[in-house]
Amino acid sequence: RSFYGTGMDMIGRFASFAAAIDEYNDTGDPRIVLVVPSRIAVTSATTITSNITLMFVGQGALDIASGVTLTFARGSALSAVPSQQIFFGTGSVVFNNGIPVVYPEWCGATADDSTDNYAAINRCTNTFTGIRYVRFSQGTYRFTTTAICPANQQTWEGQQKEGQTILRQMTDNVSAISCTDRSDTALRNLNVRASGVGLSQIGIYYTSSTDTPSYNKFEDLQVGTTGGVGILLQCTYRTVLRRIQVGGAGGDCYQFGPSTGTSVSNTLVSGYDLFGSNCA
Repeated sequence: RSFYGTGMDMIGRFASFAAAIDEYNDTGDPRIVLVVPSRIAVTSATTITSNITLMFVGQGALDIASGVTLTFARGSALSAVPSQQIFFGTGSVVFNNGIPVVYPEWCGATADDSTDNYAAINRCTNTFTGIRYVRFSQGTYRFTTTAICPANQQTWEGQQKEGQTILRQMTDNVSAISCTDRSDTALRNLNVRASGVGLSQIGIYYTSSTDTPSYNKFEDLQVGTTGGVGILLQCTYRTVLRRIQVGGAGGDCYQFGPSTGTSVSNTLVSGYDLFGSNCA
C-alpha cells in the first residue's frame, strides 16, 4: 500500500494528517516512513503507531491545534534535524518514551544569545510529556522572567563539555534552574548562569516539600551568578554532584540545608572547583 511499493509515502497526498495516519495505523502492517514535506495542520487527536516513522524534510512541520494531542506510541519513530522547528501551535505531544532524544529547537528554541527561549524550552521539556532525554545544542539559550526546570525522570545534556552549552537567565532576582519536588533528573555538560542583578537569584535551586527520595544528578557543570548563590539544595536526598565549577560574585558558591521535610542527606559531592568572593 505504500507509494509505489517503496515503504514510504507523502502525507501531503492525503486529505488530512489524520487520513494519512489512518491509512497505515495498523500495527500489523510493515513499517512505513511518512514524509512531512511542509507545515501540516493536526486538527484532531492522533496516535502515531509503532509501525510508523515520521520524517520531516525541508520546511516540514506539524501545526497542532489547541486542545489536540498528538501521541507517539512506543516503537514509533521521528526523523528530523536538531536545528529545525517541527512543532507549532498550542496543542500537546505525548512521546510515551518512544522518541529517545528531543531537541529544544524542535519547539522553536534558538541558541543565539538573543532570543527569549523560555516558552520553547518549557514546552519541549514539560508541556510535552514522556520525554526522557533533552539535548541542547552548542551556543547560548537566553530566557527571562521565569526559571526553567527538567521534568521528573528527565536528563538535560549539552552537546559538549567545558561550558559550550550555556543556559542564561537574564531577569533580576530570578534563578536560572529552579525545581520543586523533582526526582530522577540529571543535568550534564551545561554552563548555567543567572546573569541578572540581585541576591535572590540562584544558579541551580532544588527543593522538596516531602520525604520522597529525589535521586538527582549534577555532573560536568559550570554554575555562576552575578549576586546570589551558585547551587542551593534544600531537602534533597541521594543527590550526586560530580565535576562542578561554581562561581559567586556576591553570594555563596553553594548552600546545602533543610527547609521542610528532610534535610540534605546521602549526597555525594566530588570534584568541586570553587571560585569567586564567597566561595570558602
